Amino acid sequence: MIQARPDDRALLQLARDHEPLWWQPLTGRRVQLARRGPSDLQFIRSCWADADFMARFNRTAPPLPAHEAETLELLRREQASIVSESKALHWSISSKSGTIGLLSVVNLNLAHRRGELLIGLRGDHGVWDGAEAAHLAFGFLARKAGVERLTAYFYPDNQIALRSALKLGFQHEGVLRGYLRAKEAGRQDLHVAGLLLDSTFFQQSAKVRCRLLGPDQHANDESVAGRLPQPRPA
Repeated sequence: MIQARPDDRALLQLARDHEPLWWQPLTGRRVQLARRGPSDLQFIRSCWADADFMARFNRTAPPLPAHEAETLELLRREQASIVSESKALHWSISSKSGTIGLLSVVNLNLAHRRGELLIGLRGDHGVWDGAEAAHLAFGFLARKAGVERLTAYFYPDNQIALRSALKLGFQHEGVLRGYLRAKEAGRQDLHVAGLLLDSTFFQQSAKVRCRLLGPDQHANDESVAGRLPQPRPA
């Protein structure tokens, strides 16, 4: 149909939405990202039951359905969804010890090539596991999904997460005063940080990406540098 109607934008978008790349796992040296689905049911339930984890990962996440069958169906739909409809990508993070965390890009706007990053690891893991998972996502988002900007939000009491984001390359862009309203605490501030996935970022993070993902990944970064968005002059 595309050969017969090469200028049909809706048809081209439909084909793009169903390319296998959206469901292929992202594999690094220590961790792997896979589209979250029914096989992650028990881990998802344990995360949602862990108040400390959810306070760091996503305090505004809705509760899971009460019945297991409903949660399984929710995860099945989430895994099968296409990005242009769901506006999100949800991955589970696994290592040799099993599933260790979650990484999501939500509020995806492919027209403006931007999204919001959420990442959380449960339990004790190597200092590099979270960084490797993030950099796997950065490479995929820039090269395959065409995302040029990521935003991350942090609660004022989660300074560890904010510092980790700054180490990944995010820049602190300010404080949204009274942005959220909690039943017990009233209005709460929210810190915002941003990351441009442009050629400058991949050049500046080349050493750490090579250390995390290996020299082959660094070569991939170099080969696509000319096709990544260039920073605007100050």
